[in-house]
Amino acid sequence: MGLLEGKSIFVTGGSSGIGRAIALAAGREGARHVWVASRNPEPHEGGETTVDLLHAAGTASEFVTLDVADTAAVFAAIEATKTQGGVDVMVCSAGINAKEDFLAITPEQFDRMKAVNLDGTLFAAQAAAKQMVAMEKRGAIVVIGSIGGLRGMRFSTMYSGLKAALINMTAGHSHQHREPRHHRDLACHRPGAGVPGDDRQGRTENSAAASGPAERNCRGSSVPCVRSRELHHGGIAHRRWRPVGADVREYRTWA
Repeated sequence: MGLLEGKSIFVTGGSSGIGRAIALAAGREGARHVWVASRNPEPHEGGETTVDLLHAAGTASEFVTLDVADTAAVFAAIEATKTQGGVDVMVCSAGINAKEDFLAITPEQFDRMKAVNLDGTLFAAQAAAKQMVAMEKRGAIVVIGSIGGLRGMRFSTMYSGLKAALINMTAGHSHQHREPRHHRDLACHRPGAGVPGDDRQGRTENSAAASGPAERNCRGSSVPCVRSRELHHGGIAHRRWRPVGADVREYRTWA
């Protein structure tokens, strides 16, 4: 039996990069239904679409045209999943990055990145959490962070700052609802430092930098940091499930 046997999973930014890898891994682990949400179904790295690959492997899947910066559209997309029994695992992977000179950043550039990377993630997670509570179901919410949110990256002032906010936002949410009796997990995965790319959702990050022994607490945070093999999301032991092949650390708290 797979780690996600019978579960339904919704992945923002699922057409490309980390989101694509997660969606395909979910199929391999027995997911019952996978929603792949992005602005465009075509992967940035080329090849067949995520949905086509899932169908070829025998996994029920559908593409959802979605810009996570549109909050109303995000809530509508999550609401529509009720026809398939709702979301068991919500993965917030949509994000954009662009190399920038700090002295040249414009308000418009910052607003767009914030709308996708922070606002889009916040309200996608909230939409899924509200549905899980309303349907009284166990579930998991996975937020894709970045090591850049902990130490910053050159020519990525906006991206690093917003990822730092995202990590702490995730911790704040989880601390509010961290009692195990709720049977919902919220985790922030921190892939290694990536190379800034184009303004696109679902971009691939180079995740080879996160290595070393598991830390019980990250940089003084009260949120424990553990390996993915130690995580349990909604009663599902994620001993092997990682978004990419690299060594990835996660914040794990109850939600």
